[in-house]
Amino acid sequence: MKPAKIFGLLIVLISAILVYFMSSKKGTLEKELKYFVVEDTASINKIKVSDAKNSLILERQKSNWKINNSYTARNEAIYDILKIFNQLQIQSTVPNSALDSVEKSLKTNYFQLELSGNFIGTKTFKINNLTNKMGSYFWSENSESPLILYVPGMNKNLAAYFSTNPAFWRSKTVIDYLPNEIKSVELSYPAENEKSFRIINNKKIEFFDFEQKKIENFNREEIQNYLSLFRKIEYKNLIENTDIQLNTFDKKKIYALLTLIDSKNTENTLKLYQKLNDKNEVDLNVLYAIQNNEILFEISYFTLDPILKEKNNFTK
Repeated sequence: MKPAKIFGLLIVLISAILVYFMSSKKGTLEKELKYFVVEDTASINKIKVSDAKNSLILERQKSNWKINNSYTARNEAIYDILKIFNQLQIQSTVPNSALDSVEKSLKTNYFQLELSGNFIGTKTFKINNLTNKMGSYFWSENSESPLILYVPGMNKNLAAYFSTNPAFWRSKTVIDYLPNEIKSVELSYPAENEKSFRIINNKKIEFFDFEQKKIENFNREEIQNYLSLFRKIEYKNLIENTDIQLNTFDKKKIYALLTLIDSKNTENTLKLYQKLNDKNEVDLNVLYAIQNNEILFEISYFTLDPILKEKNNFTK
């Protein structure tokens, strides 16, 4: 056989071997990728996010997700992570030169994600929270070694979409009711009682002053318009270390107290306090608010002004 033909056969043979090993490797990687990917994210009921020190649980309920069975999570934050679980793709394996450092980092600098729900059982894996220009390092017990994964169109550092701080996930919405979901509204001004009022919205509208005396002569249309204003009211800034901060407000004078009772008889209260600026003057842009005696945040006057009405706004 001529040398040229032998050389040609060797090239074909080597190419076939390379294609085989590359196909085999690709098949192995795609098999490992399936462990991280959830095709039907509606089947996920619970997500536990942990780092080396803390953890929290996101849990699907009827109409939203809850954080540690308490606060409502932001829809956009949940949407992002479900998109990640659904659209992960392989960028590459971790180069041998970086393998040791990545494996060490995954022991201390990580988020562990535990997904559970219908049809998926439980999936547990880690994502390294170091930035990588190509993607993020993922690892599970089912992986031979860490993988670099990414989602098209999203931040390459996918760990940026996770946190063990509840404030990261929390919805900013503090009040969100349709008119027919409001059973009563009471707005009190402790320093100026004559401005206070109460509205009952139970089959028919009734109106009361601060002494709970029924007022017959009121503007029904104004009240109906008022009840439509309690949609998607959001805070500006959440104030952390709430247990410490709440104690300081016990001695402050309440500017206004808003109490809402919904159609399910659930009470939602906001204690509002005026904020002083650097000149010790009332800040006309922001109020402090304590919701249900447990959450402290700042809320803008612009947001609340439409509902901070007075009794005379409704009387004829």
